[in-house]
Amino acid sequence: MNRSRWGWVSLVIGVLLVLGGAGVLYRGVMQGAARPVTPLPCRSVVSGCSLPDSSLRVRFDQAPQSMKPFLVTVEVLNAREVRAGFAMRGMQMGLNQYRLLAKDAGLWQASVTLPVCIDGRADWVMTLDVDGRLYQVPFSSN
Repeated sequence: MNRSRWGWVSLVIGVLLVLGGAGVLYRGVMQGAARPVTPLPCRSVVSGCSLPDSSLRVRFDQAPQSMKPFLVTVEVLNAREVRAGFAMRGMQMGLNQYRLLAKDAGLWQASVTLPVCIDGRADWVMTLDVDGRLYQVPFSSN
């Protein structure tokens, strides 16, 4: 094959990759927007936050700080998958998605590191996805 054909093949592959990535991103945004979100008000994520019926409990092992790992623990019975995403209010902070790992029956954990906000903001929202059900936990970092 000559150089011209390799150029066209590379161009077509590149375009397909970009379109595929855009499709995946669009699908993720649209799925997240369509599902209802249950707020989980929280005074202290270190002390822990629970739903009124105690079916879900979230806590951090320490006060969250940018660029310093901390442990997120979620207690929920009969879950198959638990994921956590982190963003600032009204500001996407990149792909800060974590898959929590099952430690014991009903206990899920992940080590999380928050990025630095160049605006100096500290108002975070963690969105938990528990088997497709979404919960939002507001918190502040130091």
